[in-house]
This record gives sequence, C-alpha cells and structure tokens, in this order.
Amino acid sequence: MRLLPPCVKKPPSPLSTAMALGSLLLTAVGEAAAFEPFEMSDQGCVGGYSGRNCPKYWHVTKGPGWEGQRANWDDARGVRIMCSPSCTDKNKPKVCSLIMAFHGIYSNPGEQEWLMLGSTTSGTGTTFSESKADGGPYCISFHKSAADAWQYHCIGSDHDHLTSFVDFALANFPIDRQAVNLHGFSSGGIQIHNMMDTHCSIEGKIAAACSYGSGNVGAPPTTKAAYLLVHGTHDGVVIYRNLWDKKRAIMSCCDYEWDGVCVNPDYYLLYAEGLGAAIATLRGYQGEIIGGTHPSPSKTLGLVDDNLEKCNGRIAKCTIPSDQPNPWNEGFTCPSEAGMETDVLEYPVDPASGAGPVQVWRINTWNHDYPNRRIDTWGPTIFFMKLRKFFYNNRGIKSYRGRRSVERLNKPRADGSYDKRLCSNPDYLAQDPVQLFVRRGWNNDMTPEICERLCLENYQCKDAFYFDWTNYAPDSIACQIFYERTPCLATKDGSGAVDAIHFRGYTTLEPTESPSSSGPVQPTFPPPTGFPTVFPTPRKGMCRSSHPLVPSNYAGHSCLTNLGDSNSGMTEEECKDLGGTWVSYDCGIANDYWLSVTDSELKSMFSDWWVPKCCEKNHDGMCDFASQLQKSNLAGYHCDGGTEDGGDSNFGTTEVGCKGGGGSWLPYDCATANDYWKTQNEEYKGYFSEVWVPKCCGESSMKPTKQPSVAPTTESVGCPANCAVPNCIWLGQDGPGWDPSWEGDDGSPTSNGFCTGWCKTFDDSGLHLCGNTDWHKTGVNCFTKECREAAENPLLPEEDRLPSTGLCKEVEAMSGHRLWGRGITECTDTNMPHPTDEHKCTVRQVMNGDSVINPERTCQGFCNYYGLTCVNGYDDGEDRCLYGGDGIGCNDILGVGSIGGPTPDHVCVCGKETQTQAPSVIASTLEPSTMPSEAPSA
Repeated sequence: MRLLPPCVKKPPSPLSTAMALGSLLLTAVGEAAAFEPFEMSDQGCVGGYSGRNCPKYWHVTKGPGWEGQRANWDDARGVRIMCSPSCTDKNKPKVCSLIMAFHGIYSNPGEQEWLMLGSTTSGTGTTFSESKADGGPYCISFHKSAADAWQYHCIGSDHDHLTSFVDFALANFPIDRQAVNLHGFSSGGIQIHNMMDTHCSIEGKIAAACSYGSGNVGAPPTTKAAYLLVHGTHDGVVIYRNLWDKKRAIMSCCDYEWDGVCVNPDYYLLYAEGLGAAIATLRGYQGEIIGGTHPSPSKTLGLVDDNLEKCNGRIAKCTIPSDQPNPWNEGFTCPSEAGMETDVLEYPVDPASGAGPVQVWRINTWNHDYPNRRIDTWGPTIFFMKLRKFFYNNRGIKSYRGRRSVERLNKPRADGSYDKRLCSNPDYLAQDPVQLFVRRGWNNDMTPEICERLCLENYQCKDAFYFDWTNYAPDSIACQIFYERTPCLATKDGSGAVDAIHFRGYTTLEPTESPSSSGPVQPTFPPPTGFPTVFPTPRKGMCRSSHPLVPSNYAGHSCLTNLGDSNSGMTEEECKDLGGTWVSYDCGIANDYWLSVTDSELKSMFSDWWVPKCCEKNHDGMCDFASQLQKSNLAGYHCDGGTEDGGDSNFGTTEVGCKGGGGSWLPYDCATANDYWKTQNEEYKGYFSEVWVPKCCGESSMKPTKQPSVAPTTESVGCPANCAVPNCIWLGQDGPGWDPSWEGDDGSPTSNGFCTGWCKTFDDSGLHLCGNTDWHKTGVNCFTKECREAAENPLLPEEDRLPSTGLCKEVEAMSGHRLWGRGITECTDTNMPHPTDEHKCTVRQVMNGDSVINPERTCQGFCNYYGLTCVNGYDDGEDRCLYGGDGIGCNDILGVGSIGGPTPDHVCVCGKETQTQAPSVIASTLEPSTMPSEAPSA
C-alpha cells in the first residue's frame, strides 16, 4: 500500500481561462470546487402507474456543479429522472435513450416537465410507450440551472453538472451511450448551442441536440451530432432571424418585449434558419446562410393549438416602427383553424462528412410560447412525441477524424523576441456577415497558451489570434478563432499592441486518394475536419500478426496535396516551395491507406516505407517478439532482506532459507522480469534468459500472481501514462479518522482513472498528484483531448481487453476498463484469502477519490459503483495483491497506519448483491455469513 507523506504546500491556484461560447467567448474560472458524489432517491412508480413493471422516477442530488439555485430549488430535490419500464433496472439490456431537458430563463424543471409531458396520469398511455414508432424505451431527466439563466458556456458548474450526469446515468440505468440527447427551451437551448463545440467535454457524449426558441450565438457549434432547431417565426423574445441590411442587423420580428428597439447595429448573431444553415455549412451545405433561399419544406407538422384571434394578435405585435408597412408579416397569414402550421426544413449534408442531419422546424406565425398541442387535454405534447422519434432515428455518436496540431507563425527577431501580427483580411475588428465563422470575445484572463489550446481543440480552427491592447484600454485582451470557412487571408503589423500572436491550426487525416503511378507516390488527404472521439481498434493490414501494428507511431510527413512524402526524400522546405502543406501522419493512417491500395507494386513500396516504423519490432525485451511476453506469468520469487537478501528461486534460494534468515519471500511476474532484463549487459541477459524465457515467452501456461503493471491502452491513445492512476492520483481531504495535521490534497480528482488537468511528481517514487494549481502545472500536461476522451469513454472494444475471470469477467464495465490491469488489478492468487471466483471479484483498485468510480474512497463505494456489494476491504502490500488478516471493512478510507494522508488504493472483495457486506469497522474475524454460500472454486 502506498502511503503519502504530508502534502507539500503548493501556491494557491490563480484564475485560469477557458472557452465561453455564446455572446461572450471566454469566461474566467477558478479551480474545480470540491463536490459530493451524486445521490439517488427512488420515488417509485410515476404518478398514475402501478405494478412491478411500471415507469419509475428518481430524484438525484449533489454531484459536480451542485450549487446556487440547482442545490436549493424545490427543497433541493435535484434532478428528476423518469424512465419507461424497460429502463428502470441498470442490469437490463442497454437499449434505452436518455433525453436531458433544460428549462428557460426564470423557469424551473417542474415547469419544463409540464410543458413536455403534461400530467403523467393522462396521455392515453403514450407518454412512456416503448414502441419504435413512439421513439423506443427511454429515460428523461429535468435539470435546473445554477442561476435564473444557464451559463452559456462549457466551463462552469452548469456544464460540470450536465457532463457528470451523463456518466452517472450511464452507470445507473440501462442507457445506450450512443443515444444520449439534449433538449433546451429558450435559455436552455442557448446553453446547448454553447456546449456543442468539439472542445467541450459533453459534446462527445451526445448523439443529437434540439433547441426550441433559441439562438444568440455568433458562430455555429462545431459538433457533428444531429441538430434540430425549432422556432416560431413571430417570436418576439428570441427572434427567428436577422437580416443584414448594409451594416445593420435587423430583427425579423419585434414586439413590446423588446421595448421598441428593433434595429441594432451590433446584433450579428445566428438564429433558426441562419443558425441551421451555418451548422450545415460545416457539414458540406452550399446554400445561403443569412437571408436568400433556404430549403423548401419537406413536410408539415401540427405542433400548436391556435385560433384566428390569437394569431392576428401576434402579427399585430410584430412591428418595426421604422418600416411601414411592416415587411416582416409579408407571406404570413393566419389560418382559419389550427392545422399543419409547422414547416420542416432539411438542410443538405454531405454524406462524406460523417455528420448527422440538420433540420429547422419553422412554426409559422407562432411566438415564443412552447408548442402546446397535446395528445389529449392534459397529456404529452405532440412536439415531445415528434422529438422522441427524431432522437430515436439519430442514434449514434458522430465524430471528427484526424489529428490536430497548432503552429505559431510569428517570426523571430534578432533580439530573441517575435513580431506581432493581427488579421487584416478580414479585419480583426470588423463586425459583418463575412465573419459568421469567427469566434470572438474579450477577457483579461486570456493567455497565449490558452488561446493556442482553444485552437488546438476546436477542430474548425484555421487561425487564432491572441492580442493584448491593455496599453490603450483596461479590458482589451482577446482570442479570436477563424474557422476553416473564413480563414485569415492576410495579416498586418501589430507592434502597437502589448502582444499579438498568430496561431495556425492543422488537421491531419487519413489518405483517400490512390497515388499516381508516375512521379513520387504519396498519400493524399481531404480538407481537414477534426479529430476522432472513438479510439482506434487493432487493425489488419501491412503488419504480420507476430509484429502487430502500433497505430500511434509516427509514419511520416506528407506534402498536401499529392506533392511528395518524407519517405521518398522530400523535405519540408521543398514542400513549401511547391506551395504545399507539410503535415505529419501516424501509422494508423498509413495502414488504412495501405489497405485501400490495390496495386501490388505500390503496396510493396508502401510496406518498405512504413513496416519498419509501424510494426512492432522483435526483441523488445527477452522474448523474440514483444507480443509473446506473458506479462502476468509468474517469473520467480525474490528474497528481500535477511541473510539471503537478493536471492532468487531461479538460482537456488528457497522460501525456507529466505524466511529462516529473516527475509520476505516475494513473487514477481514476467513484466517485472522483462523490465529488469533490459537493464543488464549481454552476459547477464544470457543468464536471465535461460530461466525466464521458458516461463515468460509464448503462450500463457501459469496462473498469474499479478496483472501487468501497465495497461497497453493508455499511451496508445495519446494520453501519457503519468496522467492516469496508479501514476497520478488525487486523495482529497477530511473524512473518518482524519489527522488534522495532514494538509490534504489541494488538487483535482481523476475521472474514470484519468487526470484531465496536470500531474506533478512530488516524491522520489515517481508518484504524481492531479490538479490545476500553478504547482501542478509545472508537471505533465494532461489537459489534452486524448486524456479527456479516455476519461469520458473508458471502455475498450472486447477484442482489446486484458484477461479476466469469475465475477470480475461478468462485470464488463470493470474488466473492460482501459485501466484494467493497471488501476484495477484482479487478485487471483489462491495463496491469498479471497481470490476471484464466480462469487467474488477481488481486485486491488487505485481509484480512491476518483470522481466517477470511487469518490467515497472506500471499498463500499468502489463495489457499489459496479453494482456489487462490498464483502471486505484490505490494506494492500507492496502495491499489489498482497493482503490478509481481518481486513479494514468496507467504509475505511485510511487503512491501517496511514502516514501523511489516506491511501489511494485498497484490495476490495466485491460480491453479488445478495451477500452481506462487512461492517464499517475492522472486524476481529471474517464471519462466514459475509462469504458466498457455496465454497469458492479454486
């Protein structure tokens, strides 16, 4: 068990800056606040239903972002989540969708629930219908903002709450992770638009998003998720569209709620048709965005109850005093009776983009009121039922492909400084329709490093400019991001500014064209679009099975498009002289391209280029091929201490002699042996190979005593090993038995075992602490897309998983985790008290304090997260599955003899839910009742 010394006192964290999308690009935030884990309270059957197979609901409180109105509304009831019958038990098949609903400004979850569902006792049974025609089985959750309005960015408590709730729902309900959807009314919809950018943590979890009566964004979100915008044409609260008239932005409808201010020279924002067209433009749409011609309706819907009197009243209010007669009512007439008033506009999307559809549902002559036509008098709205079907028809996460990089383009000066550059075409201060694809915002907490990172993680970023004009005005620091569609075409001198830095963003994609048979043969790439959110799976192709592909290895540089390649001798200078773009590509991209080539001579040439770089080499250790190393096999026993100190079972030392001389007899596995073998000279390598190769190379034949010390999936996805447990941890502070002399850990929790801030080593053991303070930021940067995606999508494809047995194997969420064998290690040694079998899953877990898996820091918390019951907990010896004695119980966060703070790891014995858990205090004996009724198998 690793015990920490008193924590090093580190300087307090300064304010950092992060992207804040919407009318403001950036917002200042501090360190993530400490939070309690989510708590779920079963409320039974939904009103109007009964029986064992009824739809049910729960209240979920606490968790990240538990603050403000969210923590206090309706006696702190929290989130209400309601599920149709097939979705009420997490052990059922994961076939359910999740709809997360966000209320409007000054509203609340209860009102949003009524607007969508009405009375659950009504609706003629359709509210929780599970037929495909109605949208299939589902859960719906209603959320409260921290303030009257949502925060309109993806940093802060609202985003923290919503992102964490997705993970919570996936763990506690049978929800298909490919079917998580968002819906927001007015302010709630604006929050969605400002979270669905590719750099936002929640974006990669969402299949489809829908807003009603929302807009107010200066540039379209860059997501590829299916997108639906529903809006009334005579909405006087959030307007339906802007029309640019020379240098003015003229609202499409203005009533008393705008106090007559209907022409605004600085109102360059996107709404409804304009926003839909802008989103679709990022997916290949070639039509007009502002004004002009938009797609004709593909069909009509009836979503609102209306009458002639109400409609005429709305049109009368929709006036612009400066324009008489009012042009905005032309083409709109009130129907004599309610009917199919809603037009469905479907924006063409290029199938090659891999993106979901974009639709606008235009409710003609309707205002800001939520669509109110219901199944019956008090039942769910027709709109809600149509929305369910839209979500059901658009399951599946849509993600970018490619690898991002950013280059600083400022030229160095003789004195070591750099020149200062500002965009001149388009002008960086201009405000006009040309800049619909430029994100801008001013914030004095912006830094060049953050601006660079924003461009790196926004996969539409072509250019980014950081500039500081505080020498002229106090609030004059900004980061502007120019999308691929509107790049900066020319720059100008910015020497009058304190600083002015130009970054250029690149996306490297896999080749899609066949090389030419004449001249240099090179891979080619389509226009950049982004980075994948799904990690690569093992590929077949140019590598032999005995020399597996290493997808993340560097394969070369290509001069785009089809101009040359580093493997054929081309240099970066030669590429730029030809007007090309010099981009790197990895072995995964090279292998995919190799598979697409049909000409045998070309395949042979590419193999010569890439196989030496991309296919795992032999002799990466004592085995002929690294793939043959059986890391978990028993390699031998080592004597530690005493008169036989340093002795080994492979060279004559025995357990009796070791222990008789006062030493400890310790097993070690083949991974440890192989690492030691690499440090030896050739003579000693020969000696060790004779005893270890028969045990460690080839097929596994021995029961492991210890799982591999490093899981093979962390580095391969680009997240450094020191950004994940057990190398990087967070321990928290306070709790039962806490010593007040311990200062605690002022860092940040890991998420699913991965740190998404910075990891700083603090002792000679190499152990790192996760956090965001200045001290942490002198360590390893884990604030990367790869680490965040690993945290958000921790499960491996089945073919990539390490071995597991017994009950552990049944719990795929545990044994399929990327950190299985590293942060969670199965204990199978039959010499230990409780090895894994079909009744028990015994593991050494280093997840104490993890925000998702074990925020309680106990074996009880760990086991419960995976749907199991804690049988007992143990201190672990030597950071492995070495344990015994009475145990520490299920609710001990400290273990025995903690020095300097709580331990990050325990050995936890988890059983099925029918078992009785161990008491929270240390028991004198492990009672038979705490163990399975059947004898454990060997």
